[in-house]
Amino acid sequence: MAPGPGQPNCRTQPDEHRGQHQSRRHRAPRAASLEHLEYREFLSFWYQNLLRYFEKHYGKSSTLFLRALILVGMPARMLAGIFVRPKPSVGRKDALAAYWRVMRESL
Repeated sequence: MAPGPGQPNCRTQPDEHRGQHQSRRHRAPRAASLEHLEYREFLSFWYQNLLRYFEKHYGKSSTLFLRALILVGMPARMLAGIFVRPKPSVGRKDALAAYWRVMRESL
């Protein structure tokens, strides 16, 4: 929708006014909402969003291929999770539960 007469338009405003509209946008700190999630919830949301993005931009066949890759990659990640924790704040048991949940949701 085009702005009405007399309303600011970033395309027609001088350069010194262009940044004003962008600075008014709300910008949440990076990962601010994720600090309240458990690791398994975060990982579940992350992979579900990845699958949604793939389906929207690449179609169903690419999304099925991605699901297959997730199902192949998660056991490798689970094996690595036995020896190395993904994050210092996440225990091995929680990490394995998160990887298992992602596998189940990818089916």
